[in-house]
Amino acid sequence: MDLAKVGAIARANLVRLVRDRSNLVPMLLVPIVFVYLIGTQFGGEDRPDVGVAGTGPVADALVEGLRSSDAVDVAVVEDEAEARRDVGAGKLALGVVVPPDADAVLASGAPLEVVVVTEPDGSSGSLRTLVQGVLAEHALVPSLAAELVGPPGAPADAEVRATVATAAEDVARARVEVRGPAGEELETAGGRFAGGAAQQLVLMVFLFTLVSAVPMVQSRRSGIAERMLATPTSTRTIVTGEAAGRWLVALAQGAWILVVSTVVFDVGWGYLPGAVLVLVAFGAVGAGAGMLLGAVLSDEGTVTGASILGGLTLGALGGCMLPTELFSPTLQTVSKVTPHAWALDAFAVLRDGGGLLDVLAQLGVLAAIAVVLLGLASWRLRVVLSQR
Repeated sequence: MDLAKVGAIARANLVRLVRDRSNLVPMLLVPIVFVYLIGTQFGGEDRPDVGVAGTGPVADALVEGLRSSDAVDVAVVEDEAEARRDVGAGKLALGVVVPPDADAVLASGAPLEVVVVTEPDGSSGSLRTLVQGVLAEHALVPSLAAELVGPPGAPADAEVRATVATAAEDVARARVEVRGPAGEELETAGGRFAGGAAQQLVLMVFLFTLVSAVPMVQSRRSGIAERMLATPTSTRTIVTGEAAGRWLVALAQGAWILVVSTVVFDVGWGYLPGAVLVLVAFGAVGAGAGMLLGAVLSDEGTVTGASILGGLTLGALGGCMLPTELFSPTLQTVSKVTPHAWALDAFAVLRDGGGLLDVLAQLGVLAAIAVVLLGLASWRLRVVLSQR
């Protein structure tokens, strides 16, 4: 097999798709717009409700600081159990539980542990950051400054007090523990747009690898495949090049969404090497599906219609249009027949603090689907080429 020719065929497929200007808007702009729309719709409100449980100066300072931030609406809840119930019921976007002995803990110099209750969907990362900042500014820093130079009325040079306060900001003793509505510990990340970014990455990667079957059909109808076979180019080289071309399209589309969502929307993907591997595996799935479609069908219009219909249908069923949390239990189970659901599940695990070992099952399923689709597509394309 001639690897140079494989690379040339793959590059030709990618260049042919990009040169068609009608593809540029859906490839580059549409997924970014939908990341914003989905993040706005499902990633949290402009002024989310935050509940604070606790008594004493630290809890009071936290409530006052959150209210003065003008970024959230603050409600006082009785305890962690009520915070969990309200978060689970959707009444609160976030619950914060300050321990009753917070002031004594700070005075003793021990770390202050604060519990944050949130849904495990990666949508409240910015709220947790806000809580930590308010705690440091309005509770921990004043406490540490008073501990070092005395209360505000104590004699101390203003410059010394300012210096101590600045230094205290760097060593504010607080550890935020994140829990879900059922009390389970969470380590979520990503921000309000993270779910939408993953959904659009999966949807668009699969959709455009299906659409990339159109150039494959065109090359067969125009006789390009026959001319390649007339040269010292084996059928195996052509088949491998076509598969690599679909895969390059998938990686280009996925990399674009991953980079732009990170830069523009500050999306956190968790363990980045794991996210890249998920993209690589899912791209192979899309490459196999697109190649199979191009090998089975022989009309450009039919391929385009089947690509759009199949891509959107499988995407919707796999959770790319609406979060699967909004599905019925039966539909959530059915969605697992799609590779989209496995890819989204892997991205969610990585955002929630998981590593490569935590997504091995999802990667294994995606790899198995890719092998089956690429195998079927290669066999079918060999049959088509051998008939010419």
